[in-house]
Amino acid sequence: MKKLIPAIFGVLLLSGCASTFLQSNEAPVAIYSLRPMNEVQTLDAGKQGVAKVLEVQRPALPPGFDTARIGMYLENGRRLDYYASAKWPTSLDETLQEFTAQNARKTFPGLIVITPGSGVDAQYLLQTKVNDFQPVYAMGPQAAPLLVASISFTLLSLPEENIVTSFTVEQQVQAQANNLGVITAGLETLLQSVERKAFETIAPKIK
Repeated sequence: MKKLIPAIFGVLLLSGCASTFLQSNEAPVAIYSLRPMNEVQTLDAGKQGVAKVLEVQRPALPPGFDTARIGMYLENGRRLDYYASAKWPTSLDETLQEFTAQNARKTFPGLIVITPGSGVDAQYLLQTKVNDFQPVYAMGPQAAPLLVASISFTLLSLPEENIVTSFTVEQQVQAQANNLGVITAGLETLLQSVERKAFETIAPKIK
């Protein structure tokens, strides 16, 4: 996780339409990005000497997450809210698509990984659906949240669009502190772990 514009976060400020004491009209002052690890253990996919093309689509998102604002759940997951003065560099679906594409390129050196609009015919299509990707505050907004990730992966063969495999990976971890830098870094690590398990499942399916 790389913080592009520095800012200091002590007790987190929250903003949301359903809040009164949590509301904030401040413009976003910090942008947090998600970056895959530079060094990853590579996986073999496809026949040796034959470069297959894998297209990574934008993920489907839960209601309220189609935004650049960084979402979280309050009241033990019953109410969606957003962090004040912070956002992702692009809408969450774009940010996650870029992360997955970069991560796949590092993990599968034998594949050509593209995104839609690249002008290249792909043999495989990776679709993802984000069920959860956020902090959950179960003990109130002052305590460190639980970080939750649940993503469904579907690999299709092209051009027939036959489903090769479809599965869901779920993980969660307690944030080390109630600090947005720590929280976004934790989400980045969690996403890396979820995709690692997904790629290990996908690798032998690509022929």
